[in-house]
Amino acid sequence: MTKDMHKHVTIDDRLRNSCKDATHINTANCLKIVEDNRNTVFGSEHDFENIHDVDEYRKKVPLADYEDHRPYMEKMMEGDMNQLLVYDVVGFCHTSGTLGVQKHIPMTDIELERFSNYYEIYQDKVISECGGKRLHLSTFRILPGEKITTSLLFTEIYYKNLFEKGYLDMDEYVGGETLLFEKEPGEIIFAKAWAALSEKNITLIESIFLYDQLHFFGYMEENWKEVTDAMKTGVIPERLGLSDRVKDYLLSLPKDMERIEEVCRLFEEGFENIVGRLWPNIRMLSGISNKAFVFEDTALARYAPDISKYYLCYCASECYMGHPMNEGDFRYVMMPDNAFFEFLPYKEQDEYREDESFADTCLPNEVEIGKQYEIIYTTFSGLYRYRMGDIVRIVGFYYESPIMEFVFRKNQFLNIAGEKMGVRQIEEAVNSLKDEGIIVEQYCFGASVERYPGKYLAGMVIDENCNVSDPDLIAGRLDEILCGNNSDYKDLRELQLLDRLDVAVFDRDTYKEFLRDNGLGGGHNKPKHVASVSFRERSFEKWKRMRDRKTEEKTSIWD
Repeated sequence: MTKDMHKHVTIDDRLRNSCKDATHINTANCLKIVEDNRNTVFGSEHDFENIHDVDEYRKKVPLADYEDHRPYMEKMMEGDMNQLLVYDVVGFCHTSGTLGVQKHIPMTDIELERFSNYYEIYQDKVISECGGKRLHLSTFRILPGEKITTSLLFTEIYYKNLFEKGYLDMDEYVGGETLLFEKEPGEIIFAKAWAALSEKNITLIESIFLYDQLHFFGYMEENWKEVTDAMKTGVIPERLGLSDRVKDYLLSLPKDMERIEEVCRLFEEGFENIVGRLWPNIRMLSGISNKAFVFEDTALARYAPDISKYYLCYCASECYMGHPMNEGDFRYVMMPDNAFFEFLPYKEQDEYREDESFADTCLPNEVEIGKQYEIIYTTFSGLYRYRMGDIVRIVGFYYESPIMEFVFRKNQFLNIAGEKMGVRQIEEAVNSLKDEGIIVEQYCFGASVERYPGKYLAGMVIDENCNVSDPDLIAGRLDEILCGNNSDYKDLRELQLLDRLDVAVFDRDTYKEFLRDNGLGGGHNKPKHVASVSFRERSFEKWKRMRDRKTEEKTSIWD
């Protein structure tokens, strides 16, 4: 089946009705949040008591980012919950901030109720129509029914809530509750592969990010013999760190030698279209993506060339902003129920302006098709007129609700697997090397996605008087610093969804040639610390070898 065969509209009646009344719902959300939270610390400071319409709210409450909210959030983390909101807080989720300091966002009962099960409704429909099993490649590190005592990922809180509200039918999932929720997952991808290969009738493969599926298929390509040997012998390697609960589940699966021999034969034949050959009834791949992740479609084509994709949602830990209009489409319709939305007109020069009073926001019914805007939202989780930095283009309307395409995030450029590494985080990491005697004169980071897992590549010019110039040592130290700067990067490194970065050290002339070879030469002389396009790993290795030859030649002259 081809992608175009399943360009189905993914919107259900609930969302359709909300979009028909989006203008009223947006205003009502603003007034409800203000009215409910008027006696909080934030509400008192901003005179919520005397705010009676949207215009008054926008005049009295300034645009803000997380740093503006941080003092309130920190007090909430210490137990003073009346700082920002009165709603019951289920738990806190963590994500990385633009400056590398971890953010903590409260998740409330009312917010989860408004999010409802929108992540799952279209996938549920696919399963109900096609039958078969669904393979979810994520594992959430909390058990259903367990009290949340530490900050988690947004998705962990969300799926725990879905399970407890009865939205998830565990009989549909490969591995059931055991492989979907596990506090100490170890190398859970091994268990996912075992369970998936044991099941022939998989209809849907889902993950939080589509990149997770690339990692899964790449893992099977490298480790299928170890997995199938364990399936045959019932011996699970201890180094995997799987819990007894997970091991007991795997060993309880029927040993179907005919199926095991079949998958071994398919693997030996190669990994082109391996998804369709392993699971002939596969209908759809599902996960978060957008145009910034377009390389994923190309890379996935090797494993699953003609399988339809469903781009799950447009969301962040802070807010669920958009629902996909169609299967196989990056356009998202604004979710009216989930927040009070505003749109700030975006201009190129806005990146570098600190005075944000120069522009007024638009309400959703006031945006213009074709123009770019920064999304501003006030949520039911205590974020007021919040700027996450996402720039979207308005491409149409669905009834009264704008349809958006994600364009980019301001001051944030590298994002291979959801780590959202900001240029400031990279600059701080490189700058910190000077404390260890490594003086970097020039540098540029780029993403490499030619192999999996992906990684960062960095070309550098090091001060000639430095005692340390070994690329491998610098790469290892930078990797450690970036893990400290960006918690999502650290998690993805630990989960082996990102490989360690690689560094090449050049002289000044070779560095310029390297940049030109990667399409970064010419134009203005402003330093390019982050490449806007992916680095080509083969080209990177070529330039490293060229530098090594130059170093050898220089050494032989002095000898």
